[in-house]
Amino acid sequence: MLREIYVYIHLEPDGWVPAGLLEFEDAGRFSSSIFRYGTKYLERPNNLALDPVHLPLSDKTFITSGGFSIFNGIRDAGPDKWGRYLLDKKFARALTEIEYVAATGPDRVGALAFSDDPASGPKIHTPTGFRYADQKHLDLAICAGAIKDIEAAKETERLKKFLEYGPSLGGARPKATLLWNGKPHLAKFSLLQDSRNEPLVEFATMTLAKKCGLNVPSMEATEAAGRSIYLIERFDRKKDGSPIPFISGLTITGSHESDYHAWSYHALVDAIVKYSSHIEMDLKELFRRMVFNILVYNNDDHLRNFGFLCYEHDRWDLSPLYDVVPATVNSQSYLLAMTVGTEGKKASITNALSLCERFRLTAEDARAMASHMQKVVSSWRDHFKSEGIKESELKTLENSFIKKP
Repeated sequence: MLREIYVYIHLEPDGWVPAGLLEFEDAGRFSSSIFRYGTKYLERPNNLALDPVHLPLSDKTFITSGGFSIFNGIRDAGPDKWGRYLLDKKFARALTEIEYVAATGPDRVGALAFSDDPASGPKIHTPTGFRYADQKHLDLAICAGAIKDIEAAKETERLKKFLEYGPSLGGARPKATLLWNGKPHLAKFSLLQDSRNEPLVEFATMTLAKKCGLNVPSMEATEAAGRSIYLIERFDRKKDGSPIPFISGLTITGSHESDYHAWSYHALVDAIVKYSSHIEMDLKELFRRMVFNILVYNNDDHLRNFGFLCYEHDRWDLSPLYDVVPATVNSQSYLLAMTVGTEGKKASITNALSLCERFRLTAEDARAMASHMQKVVSSWRDHFKSEGIKESELKTLENSFIKKP
């Protein structure tokens, strides 16, 4: 069983360099990790902390605190629910946290990589020594067909080929990373059990966000093998394909996944003030996202669904928007995943405005932003219809878009 691994990071202009050694102690839910930066890495003028909160640049030995089996900044480079499912299926057992990270495919999110050797460069380390295929040969038809096979519990050559590419990104829904029109994209697929066309609904929501002035990535919707597919151009990659360092909101706030009751937009505000190179711009963007999540009732607005990118040394800027989709409403209680204002997690514009000064906004400016977005979102039905959403699906979305004053 894997116990230790070297962590690499892609730095400009050097490329991949070893940053330090991660040691893992597998003890079930009491598992823990130790990390030490390499001496040469600490001497680099362009070095970067892998986790600005829990792994600041230092020659000390870092040990995970209670409840953390692995450091957040390193965990961000690993898979989430869907990716873990694929890895468990591929290797016929549940992996440890360090194995999940080490076995993730070469197109993982962000700019970290791993190896059992500090001099050889990044390697994919899997329990069986399996090596992934080159993802540039992966196409939408293979992906969509393989997901059909997974749903039908069929072991096919198509599924085998799909698993050879390896999971690279997090999230709960089926997805794959591939080249689309010569650029790296994330593809998200529909499932037979979906009560609505989830990829198309997410695409329509994101294009609505763009109309509201939010920072969204390049995206499009298409079909393959009878499945709807939502394609997002990866924003953690440069034009030449080289990776951009990425960490989640969970990492930049130093939070634990089990502390969801304490998550708040204001923790992200504090992180932006501390780490962003464009504080005012990012605070306005965060406020708009909070308001948009209220208006469309996206209650999956947890800290992993906020990202930060490092474009310049030691600064972390809010990434483009991702993973925003209206929730299915089964009650009259509208709550977001994180604290919004003085009324806690209540999804209302009044609550969003209650602490607008935390975002360095005047009450007048905050109201103007919210009013503009309310006006845009009020035409959601026409917008969704223009994006191909069926009338029957529009009806299932109505409760998400009711006014929340």
